[in-house]
Amino acid sequence: MTQQTGPQLGVGGVVDGASYQSTLAPGDIGAAFGLGISSAAAANAPSLPLPTTLGGTQILVNGTPAPLYYTSSGQVDFQVPYESVNGLTTIQAVNNGQAGNIVSMTVASRAPQIPLLAGNAPVIVNFADGSIPVATQTSLPSHPANVGDTLIMYAFGLGQTNPVAADGAAATEIPLLEINPPVYVMLGGFFTPSVQIIPTFVGLVPELAGLYQINFALPQNAPISNDVSLSLNVEGAVSKSVTIAIQ
Repeated sequence: MTQQTGPQLGVGGVVDGASYQSTLAPGDIGAAFGLGISSAAAANAPSLPLPTTLGGTQILVNGTPAPLYYTSSGQVDFQVPYESVNGLTTIQAVNNGQAGNIVSMTVASRAPQIPLLAGNAPVIVNFADGSIPVATQTSLPSHPANVGDTLIMYAFGLGQTNPVAADGAAATEIPLLEINPPVYVMLGGFFTPSVQIIPTFVGLVPELAGLYQINFALPQNAPISNDVSLSLNVEGAVSKSVTIAIQ
């Protein structure tokens, strides 16, 4: 048996960085897990644009070096290049010039995911006071949102923007890099009424790479509960749901 050399990525070890789902979108933040990925100390990218080599490590997406957020011996966080096409995509780690095994991940044009804070509170803030709209106590100020409040949600995996975003680069504020296809915030379902909201803004957060912002107002017919299910729908691709509180 031939002994494996070089950095080793786990089979199924490349996932979305927000919810650890196996489907990622162009521009998404991915996490690759394995052994010996980097021989250097754990490191974060020092600035934008993101480097494609960090701590002597590269992640090749279909043979192209991807922008890197973070490297360590067991995990690398990277940005899926915007030019990635739909379907199975090869992923390979390179440590100080030594290439490892090849694994695959699935790329889709849109793969929305909502990141969570510690304690599983979604990364959604109330525009008025900066609180998290949940009923449970968190490390940040939190209380149920009110009907009519404007909320700001953050997400990964919404895909390419208009104007187009560049790999690893900070998103611009002028012009804003927006998502053109219809994006819907979905509230409720199962035991509460289902409500579809059209956001007032969906696009990349200026001065950051790979993080999207969705601004939306809670309508008068929003379900009232401490456990309102919320998800994102982008061109039929639906995120895993999170829970918010509305009063």
